[in-house]
Amino acid sequence: MEKRITALLLAALMIFSFSACGKKDTDNKTSQSDGVTTAAKVSDVKITPSEAKQTRLVDYKTSDFSMKIPEGWTVTTGGSGMFHAIRVTDPKNPINQIFFLLKA
Repeated sequence: MEKRITALLLAALMIFSFSACGKKDTDNKTSQSDGVTTAAKVSDVKITPSEAKQTRLVDYKTSDFSMKIPEGWTVTTGGSGMFHAIRVTDPKNPINQIFFLLKA
C-alpha cells in the first residue's frame, strides 16, 4: 500500500513539474520582428581561415611504422620490447604536438 501511495505522489510531482516547464510567454509586444532575416545578421560576422585548413601532410616512414605528419614537424620515437612511444612536434610552436603510446 505504501508503494502505491509513493508511486502516485511521484507521478503527481512529475506531472506538476512538467506542466511548469511548458509555460509560454503571452507578451508578444516585447518581441521585435523588424523583418531582418538571420542571414542578413550573419553577414556582419568575419570568418578567419584557420591554419589547420592549410596544413599539408607528408609521409613519415621507419622500419617499425609509417604515418602522415604535418610538413615541417619533427618526430621523436622511443621504446623497447612491445612498448613504443611516438611524439610529433611543431618546431615553430612546441605547444602543437601529438603523442602516441602504443603496446604492440
